[in-house]
Amino acid sequence: MRHAIRPESYIAMDNFYTATVYRKGAEVIRMYHTLLGADGFRKGMDLYFERHDGQAVTCDDFRAAMADANKFDLTQFERWYTQCGTPSVTCTKSYSAADKALSLTLEQTCAPSPSGEEALPFLIPIRVGFLAKDANGKAREVHKEQVLHLTEAKQTFVIKDMDADPVLSLLRNFSAPVKLEYQRSDDELAFLMGNDTDSFNRWEAGQQLFSRAIHANVKLFQTKGEAAMTVHPALVAAFKSTLVDTSLDKSLCAYALQTPTLSTLAEDMETVDPDALVAARTFTRKHIVEQLRAEFLKVLPRGLAACPCRVHCCLRPPPPASASGHV
Repeated sequence: MRHAIRPESYIAMDNFYTATVYRKGAEVIRMYHTLLGADGFRKGMDLYFERHDGQAVTCDDFRAAMADANKFDLTQFERWYTQCGTPSVTCTKSYSAADKALSLTLEQTCAPSPSGEEALPFLIPIRVGFLAKDANGKAREVHKEQVLHLTEAKQTFVIKDMDADPVLSLLRNFSAPVKLEYQRSDDELAFLMGNDTDSFNRWEAGQQLFSRAIHANVKLFQTKGEAAMTVHPALVAAFKSTLVDTSLDKSLCAYALQTPTLSTLAEDMETVDPDALVAARTFTRKHIVEQLRAEFLKVLPRGLAACPCRVHCCLRPPPPASASGHV
């Protein structure tokens, strides 16, 4: 699954048709759009069809059309097709209030290929937003969104005219298929989960915050028992912010408020403890719903909220001892 999008060789033809070729290949196509913009991507597509309609062509022909139509050097971009593995990008920042300047240092690494060949630096578009809290605690953009072109193993970008030290919204719209490493506090993740103006990063911040809460409860379950488990109030507040935000698309809300799956959570555990993981995930979900019962009852369909059974046990108080109904 970590082979190159365009493998130089294969043992059998069906080795070539994998999720890496199709999914990562699609993500690479999307990077053209990020690098060149909507108009530039359309220009490249027009030239591509003008040159090659009805022909059998290669990835290089597509890349050449994009480059020629926009006079953009995409030579380095070929490495996305020829090198295997997924790059990791580490970000650090520093802000100078006196100069009103933000420095972002980005460093990319990628594991060697199975044959031992070292990976050369990729051309990686990193879309960045710069946010701060307004008077109501909501997010406001404090600088125009930037698309940084990371081409070296390590680069520093300086963004000027920055009036405040911003909260970074990194890799917006999943601008590149990389693993991002950036240290954030729970409060910062909660702010992004509840307020980021980028839908992908709003979801991503929530997934990270959910994972932290559940893994913390796994440790508490293992060491002190179920009674010791808890949930950071910042996660509940961020969840509420998205849940009650009527300006958001409802499908986005439903997706953004999902907790990570057990299989996803297990990937971050050195030794998987199924009992502790299930207990921690269940407790975290139940605690959030118990804290926000009133908000859930306002947004859920009336029929679901009125259901007499306790499948949705957190949404309804326990029935009286003499009450009848299904269990």
